[in-house]
This record gives sequence, C-alpha cells and structure tokens, in this order.
Amino acid sequence: MIGIKYDSEYFEGITAPYIDWVAGGNFDGYLIQKSLIFRELDNKVELHSKVINAKRYDGNVSDTVLTGHYLETEKETLKLSFADFEMRGKILGDNEDIIAFSVWGKTLKKNEVYKINE
Repeated sequence: MIGIKYDSEYFEGITAPYIDWVAGGNFDGYLIQKSLIFRELDNKVELHSKVINAKRYDGNVSDTVLTGHYLETEKETLKLSFADFEMRGKILGDNEDIIAFSVWGKTLKKNEVYKINE
C-alpha cells in the first residue's frame, strides 16, 4: 500500500503558465498554484488550479478543479488519469510528503512536484 495521505492537499510551487513581454518590457501574464487532493472513496483525485495573481494579465483566467481517477500500481507508483492527460508519480521524502510526477498528453510533456504543507 502506497502512503497516500487522503483528504490532504499536496501543493505544487507557484508557476507562471503564461508570460508575455509586450511593448518593450511590460509584463502580461498570471500566476497559479496547483494542488492535488486524493479521495479514498472511488479512487478519485482532484487537481485544483488557483489563480494567485492575474492583475497584469490581459486575458481571462479563473480557478479550476479537474476530477480524475488514480491507480496504485504494483511498482508502488501512482497513475492519475484526467480527460486530456495522465500523470505517473512516486511518493518520496522521509515523511512520504512529496510526490514527483511525469505529466503527458497529446500536446503536453513535463514534470511536476507536489508537497504536503504540514
């Protein structure tokens, strides 16, 4: 059994998914912080994206919650499945409070790390 901490929030660091430097150096972009919450019932996982700052962004962006499912594999890894992408991760850290993921989809390939702030 993998050491998932159910109903706790695993946070990714604050990121800037969109930045554009316009008109000689004006910043146009926004900041978000993502988090994961694992639910033991039905093996559901929620991916929350909270807008931290968008006051210098010319477009519209809002908080989102995506719901997916997770599976614990025989290799003690986690596989998360959402509508348009998947994540495969491993629980790490002395307190098993960090999860490192590879994330991929049709036009997406990156790595993300989440940690419980206890």
